[in-house]
Amino acid sequence: MEKKRNERMRTGLTSGFGLYADEVPPQFREQYICYGYRKPYSSAMECLKSCFQPSNETVNVWTHFIPFLLFLVRFASLFRNYDVSDTYVYPLVSFALGICGFLLMSSGAHLFNSMSPRARHTCFFFDYSAISVYSVGAGQAFYFYSRSLQSDGDSFFGSSSRFLAVSCLVSILSTSICCASRHRWSKMKYIIRTFCFVVAFLCNSAPYVHRLINEPSHLRESDEELLALSYFKRHCLFYLISALANMSRMPERLIPGVLDIIGHSHHFLHVFTALGVADQFTAIQIQMDLRRNKLEEFPIASFSNSLGLMITICLINCGIVLLFSKLLRSNKEEEHKII
Repeated sequence: MEKKRNERMRTGLTSGFGLYADEVPPQFREQYICYGYRKPYSSAMECLKSCFQPSNETVNVWTHFIPFLLFLVRFASLFRNYDVSDTYVYPLVSFALGICGFLLMSSGAHLFNSMSPRARHTCFFFDYSAISVYSVGAGQAFYFYSRSLQSDGDSFFGSSSRFLAVSCLVSILSTSICCASRHRWSKMKYIIRTFCFVVAFLCNSAPYVHRLINEPSHLRESDEELLALSYFKRHCLFYLISALANMSRMPERLIPGVLDIIGHSHHFLHVFTALGVADQFTAIQIQMDLRRNKLEEFPIASFSNSLGLMITICLINCGIVLLFSKLLRSNKEEEHKII
């Protein structure tokens, strides 16, 4: 490593891309990533240029920005076939907006996080909040399209207000805890953040899981139901791989410095998250189309509990981000904290 650093100094490549971990403040370092850091306090233009240069963030930017563009094309084509003024379609629109929002925010967070320590925190605060907002959109879609129709009105799954209130509460708590983890619980930060989003996943997919457990016979109703289940299972597998990679910091933990530019755990997290959300959306869309006649007998989807709720939870999560951003110290104080 020292030999490479000396060679870079002789050739004038000591600034910009390709810095070693000990050449950047602790705030900018990632566990087991030894090389490929961008210059701290980069300008916005330098950050934009960096996405075309090999750094340890380049793959992170593109593995969520390219899926964002692909989803835009997919949704533009898909929603031409639906009447988007139809309240039955609102939860699917909420879900689509949540997907695009978290992919774009994730890409932007990884692109601009080298501007300053305060900017780095704020970028990831918005990243966490976007994931939490997406989870509420997923919860709406699962509830309105995948729930059991045999649930009693007094049960948890028999009340949209009760279910969505819990979904929103989980979203708010997830954002708050993940933001707080950037200044505390440093040894457990990846486990804590992953746990928050696993809880959100379990909560928001619960209507479908409840139906699978209590109405297994519905799978025999059509091949489409079995197809939706296969997509859901694969979605769960992809998310499991993402969670394990994020918590374990594998494989870079085993071979530090070898996978700095491509192949470390966060790359796996991004790739399998994008694949998983694609299967998740497909599974829900199949059930939305297949069950429409039955579900429309219970017209409980409305603007207020779908798109209106997404706007509200988005504003609340942005408020949480602004609060945590306001509590940040100066850049000089922040840059020496190990997170």
